[in-house]
Amino acid sequence: EQEGSIADAMAAYQRALELNDQQFIAHIYLGDWFARASDYAGARSHYEQAAKTGCLLPAEMRRLAEICLQTGDAVSAGEWARRAAEAEQGFPER
Repeated sequence: EQEGSIADAMAAYQRALELNDQQFIAHIYLGDWFARASDYAGARSHYEQAAKTGCLLPAEMRRLAEICLQTGDAVSAGEWARRAAEAEQGFPER
């Protein structure tokens, strides 16, 4: 049952992106799902698409840095980690 609901949600996010590929939240949710499934190329693609909208939060930037490390791209990982640190300076402490 849960697998069906996940597949349904994935399909809904894919449809949303077909209508408007700037739906950053769909990219983030799909990126999260691909990352949990260890599909780092798929996760990276969706996080990078979300980043192009300018709506990526520091937490997603850190996830993208981790994914870059998983795929052996230390240069991009460092860049995303730096961006996350810079972006966090504007956020209040939790």
